[in-house]
Amino acid sequence: MSYGELLSNAVNLKTCLFLICVYSIWNLAASTWGFFTPYLLETVGQLSNTVSQLMSVGSFLLSIAGTFFIFMRYGDRVSRRLIYFLIGGIYLIGWSVWILPPESLSMWMLFMFVIFSGINNGSGQQAFYQLWSSELFPTKYRATAQGLTFFVTRIASAVWLFCAPIIMEALGFRYAAMLITAFAAISWLVGTIFCPSTQGKTLKEIEIERYGHEVQ
Repeated sequence: MSYGELLSNAVNLKTCLFLICVYSIWNLAASTWGFFTPYLLETVGQLSNTVSQLMSVGSFLLSIAGTFFIFMRYGDRVSRRLIYFLIGGIYLIGWSVWILPPESLSMWMLFMFVIFSGINNGSGQQAFYQLWSSELFPTKYRATAQGLTFFVTRIASAVWLFCAPIIMEALGFRYAAMLITAFAAISWLVGTIFCPSTQGKTLKEIEIERYGHEVQ
């Protein structure tokens, strides 16, 4: 299926824009954390390389725990909007600490950031994107929609990671952190406000509810 055919349908277009706002914009912050981890913790946070590496490993383990103990366990039992609101909210709080002057950063703030980021990576925007990109599109559109939204995500991430060091060098890391926090805030707000009501429904029920009929 062509992108033109996919996006000529108003439901598909709105859903793609929703997923891009949720996942692609969130990924700008997440890819910064993934790519610049040593810089964040060692240069800005003034931690040793050993502590930095241990915290990175801890964040990865928390991602696994977040997937298993939060998303998998409660994703179909508790309000998804509430889960998204809470997990996206702690991610926003975590990134907000980097807006503070470097001399104001303390060890507990860095630990809070790593913990919140780790939990979010396992049960936040990425987990919901993977769920929604499967639930919200019928089989006819699903692969093309997922390819499009993932393409946008990777291109946006590449452009941002090229620009981020330039911003850091020209204006300082705090200004880049303000933009990153804004990315996290946009993703959090859009996902919370427009969270689709698909919990407990079959794919066929979701399809008929969204398109008004079964898509052939």
